[in-house]
Amino acid sequence: MRKTTILNENDKRCIKTREATERSLFYFYTEHQLFERLPIVTLCRTARISTPTFYRHYGSLLDVVESRHQKINAELSDIFAKNVMLIIALVRTFQFINKHRLYYKAAIRQRNYWPFEEILVMLVPFISDYVRKKYGNAAKWLDEKFYYDIENYIVAEIKWWGQADNFDESKIEERIGSILSYIKYRFRVH
Repeated sequence: MRKTTILNENDKRCIKTREATERSLFYFYTEHQLFERLPIVTLCRTARISTPTFYRHYGSLLDVVESRHQKINAELSDIFAKNVMLIIALVRTFQFINKHRLYYKAAIRQRNYWPFEEILVMLVPFISDYVRKKYGNAAKWLDEKFYYDIENYIVAEIKWWGQADNFDESKIEERIGSILSYIKYRFRVH
C-alpha cells in the first residue's frame, strides 16, 4: 500500500478529483465488476485523472471506498443529530439515499448490506420513540421480536429504494405510508 500525499482537502481541484474518482469507482462497482478486479489505470481513465494524481489522493481502491463511506456517514449523522420524529427521519433517509444512489446501489450489487444496517442503527431510537408515543402504555408489553420485524421491514424498504431504477421522490410518501401501516399491522397482531 502506498502512502498518500497530504493535500489541502478544501482545494476545489482536490474536491473535484476526489469526487470524480469516487463516482467512477462506484460506477464500476455497480455496473461492471468487483472493485478488487478493477485496474487503477482503468479507474483513472474513467475519472479523467492520471495515475500519480490518484496516488496523491489515495493509497488504494479500499481508501477510495473508505473515504466515501466516511463522508456519507458524517452526512447521515448530521441528518439524525436533530431531534426529529420517525416520519421526518424516514423522509430524510429516503432523500439521502436518493442523493447517494450510486453508492447504495453499488453496495446492494456487491451484496454489502452494512451501509443499510448503519442507517437502521440511526433509525432505531426514532422507531421506539414513535411506538411509545403512538401506543402509550400498550407499548410496554412489546417484545424484541416486534421491533426486530419492524426494523427488518424498514431495511427492506430502504434497500428497495436504493436499488430501484425508476424512482420518483413523490413515491417517498408511499414508502413511508407502507412502513407506518406495517407498524400498525404488527401492533395489532402482536
